Amino acid sequence: SCKDNQVESALNSAEISMNDNPESSLEVLESIDKDLLSTRKQKAKYALLYSMALDKNYIDIKTDSIIAPAVKYYENHGYVDDKIKSLYYLARVQYNSGEYNLAIVTLMKTMPLFDNSSEVRYLALVHNMLAVLYNESGLFEEAFEHLSKAYDSAIECNDYKLADLILRRKGVYYSNIKDYDKAEEIFEQVLSNDRIESVRSEVMCDYALVLLL
Repeated sequence: SCKDNQVESALNSAEISMNDNPESSLEVLESIDKDLLSTRKQKAKYALLYSMALDKNYIDIKTDSIIAPAVKYYENHGYVDDKIKSLYYLARVQYNSGEYNLAIVTLMKTMPLFDNSSEVRYLALVHNMLAVLYNESGLFEEAFEHLSKAYDSAIECNDYKLADLILRRKGVYYSNIKDYDKAEEIFEQVLSNDRIESVRSEVMCDYALVLLL
C-alpha cells in the first residue's frame, strides 16, 4: 500500500509539472521503479506521461514500445482526454520513424473524440501535426487548411505562444511554395508582439531569408 501511494504521488507530481517543467517530470518518471507499477491503469499512466516528457524534452522516439500500453488501455478505459493524448503521442512516434501515412490515420482517429473533450489545446496540436504531415507529403492545400484550424484552436484556449508558433510555420510554408509576400506578411505579424521571445531569433532568420529571396 505504501509503495502504491508513492508511485501515485510520483506520477501525479510528474503530471503537474509537465507543462512548466518537463525536465523535472522526466527526472521523476525515470526515478520510478517500473516493477512497482502494479496495475494496468498505473502502467498506462506512466507510459503516457513518459512519452509526453520525452517529447517535451526533444527526445525523439522511433518505436511505439513506450506509448503502446497507454494506447491499448485508453482504447476502452479511462477518460477520453487520455485517449486523445495517447493517440497523439503514438502519431509523434510514427512521424519520427517516417511513417507519415500511418501517423495521419492515427491523428484522424482523434477527431470524433473531441466532441466529448474540452482539450482544445490538443485539438490545436493535432491540426498542427496534420499540417506538418501533409506538407511533408506535398499536400500543401491540406497543410494550410489544418494550420488555420490549429491557429483558431490555439486562440480559443488562449495559448497565444502556440498560436504564434503555428503562424511561424505558416510563414515558412508560404516561403517554401515561393509566396514570399504572404510569408513576409505573416512574419511581420508574429514579430509584432512579445509573446515569442524564446524563438524570436529563429523567426527573424526566417523573415530575413524571405526578404533575401
